[in-house]
Amino acid sequence: MFEKLKNAFNSLSAISVDEFVTAAYDGDIGTVSEFLGKNKSNIDAAADNGWTALTAAAVNGHLKVVQLLLESGALIDQRNNGNRTALMLAALQGHKNIVDYLFKQGASIGEKDHLDMTALDWANLGHDDTGSVDTAKVVALLEDAEKFSPALKRSIPLPKPFRFSKNPKATH
Repeated sequence: MFEKLKNAFNSLSAISVDEFVTAAYDGDIGTVSEFLGKNKSNIDAAADNGWTALTAAAVNGHLKVVQLLLESGALIDQRNNGNRTALMLAALQGHKNIVDYLFKQGASIGEKDHLDMTALDWANLGHDDTGSVDTAKVVALLEDAEKFSPALKRSIPLPKPFRFSKNPKATH
């Protein structure tokens, strides 16, 4: 009887997946740690809105939460309901420290979302509304990473510079 009451109380005081993902989004490392202590098997579970704790922490720039989640076994290329990875979302928001960390931890820079866009594509579309992010550095970081991965192909090709033909009789 006592065991049943104890289990019922623990289930009432347990943190839901939605609360876990919200805590990750808010950078509340205490609540994230508490959830992981009780529900580590649900680390990659999605909230009702389709986001995981890792994608939520990455999009909002919470490096310590991202680190904790990965150290606890979160899948690095897990996708949210928009089919985007944490790397794509951090790149879009210009969170260089998170992009760098995810890349060093083995995140795939060639993954594409439902729009056929990679993290580099999203970084190129990113913006800096607050002055606290540096999208240009994220783009440079991801471009450098692509140089070392020749198998990757850009989902949105960059325009090629126009070159005049060396043959004056060539037609354009």
